[in-house]
Amino acid sequence: VIGLSLSYDKLEVIATTSHGSIYRVNISTLQYITLHEGHIGAITSLAFKLVNGKGIVGSYDKLASTSSDGTIRIWDLVDYSAILCIKPKSQSTQSTPLCLVFSVMLLTGWSDGRIVAYSCENGEFLWSIDNAHSDGVSSIALSHNGRFILSGGMNGDIRLWDLRTRDLISHLKEHKSKVTSIVISDDDTQCISSSKDKSILRWDLRSEKRLDSHIQRMGAVNSIIYSLDENYIISVGQEKRLTYWDIKQHDPVHQQSLDKELDEGKSIARSYNGKYLVTGGTGGEVRLWDYDSSKLLSVGVGHHCCINSIQFSPDDKQVVSGGEDGSIFLWNVF
Repeated sequence: VIGLSLSYDKLEVIATTSHGSIYRVNISTLQYITLHEGHIGAITSLAFKLVNGKGIVGSYDKLASTSSDGTIRIWDLVDYSAILCIKPKSQSTQSTPLCLVFSVMLLTGWSDGRIVAYSCENGEFLWSIDNAHSDGVSSIALSHNGRFILSGGMNGDIRLWDLRTRDLISHLKEHKSKVTSIVISDDDTQCISSSKDKSILRWDLRSEKRLDSHIQRMGAVNSIIYSLDENYIISVGQEKRLTYWDIKQHDPVHQQSLDKELDEGKSIARSYNGKYLVTGGTGGEVRLWDYDSSKLLSVGVGHHCCINSIQFSPDDKQVVSGGEDGSIFLWNVF
């Protein structure tokens, strides 16, 4: 407890804690009501619940988050309350969750190299793949058919795991540095990956071979997404531009400055209808773009430092952003 405030009638106190919670406490009975709880570290990833790559009706208002404070939370976006908080007891004190998939279970990638699954109903530990990446799991993706996981590591490795048996199926290694993003195609036969080594690679998962590559001129590629028809890849990174790549051409087909090249893009998401893009980065501003024209439509200001993760809700009506400041912002898109 780091702060107390006595009510005017001296029957209750408001208590604040170092764990980011605020409680309303009855002094005589010590019964309490939780007024607020949240992460006390940077938000590392956000995810809406998707099954078979699609949102579930009735679950659009459920959001999962991971944080450098070592916790995983599920939020109810109707009343903005945390309905589940997972605080792993056996984790290394130095280990933090870096990436997340929210489906029939919570799949998380950790800085100590583990992939860990938890129940999204009660937070119960389900299973783990220890030493999935000895240097830390930096990116994770679940196939649309729910049969396999792709994970990326700090040293550039991409590994494919059978979800049921947790066996390693294939190992893809061409990136020379941290894998920053993995996106699986709708038919689960291909994927694209980006890295701090400036490259974007497209893989055939059946033959376990690289199909083609795109090289950014300067700096890391921090985040990528497919276009709706999967003929284009859109990226953001240290070049501080929104970049469109035709999968059949080596060089970019279009580039747009994010903010007079002052904002390094850290995360990008595409609306499910394919009409919009949203980006967040070191400038702390959420930017909504028209996909076809790359015209900037709106700027959301709220975070006071870098935005690490950004997502569209499955119904495309909202955008959520999570920042280095530990806050999660919810934005309406009309």
